Amino acid sequence: MCAAAGAALRLSASAAARQAEIVTARDMLANMVLHSDTWDALLFIDSDMAFHPDLVLKLAAADAEVAAAACPRRQLDLVRFANASREHGNIAKAIAQASDFTVNFSWKETGPAEIPIENGFVKAAAVGMAIALIGKSALTALVQAKLVE
Repeated sequence: MCAAAGAALRLSASAAARQAEIVTARDMLANMVLHSDTWDALLFIDSDMAFHPDLVLKLAAADAEVAAAACPRRQLDLVRFANASREHGNIAKAIAQASDFTVNFSWKETGPAEIPIENGFVKAAAVGMAIALIGKSALTALVQAKLVE
């Protein structure tokens, strides 16, 4: 085996172990909330997320069973970035236009034509957990529906 292939294998195993640790930790925290008389929600914030602190207050004010931020994935479409940069020259806007986000608005083949925004939030079929506030009622519903143990 070449040294580069060995390094890739170690990196993949390490990434998989970290992912398993995150899943285990989230499961443990969710169980703590479910069995608590004091906690009524669970806030997840991944260590690599950068955001304005007011976001947490906005998530809580949304008064939803689950409220989360649609965060950019860790990849950038360089062709879309170059095209957007040439079009308007605004780097921050070009990065946003060249990013894919951790949100799925619909499970249907074609998503909705319009996405209504209410108080800065949209309803979605799924969203990533990088910055998410999950109410105890949502966790309880998952258990009752036997979607989790």
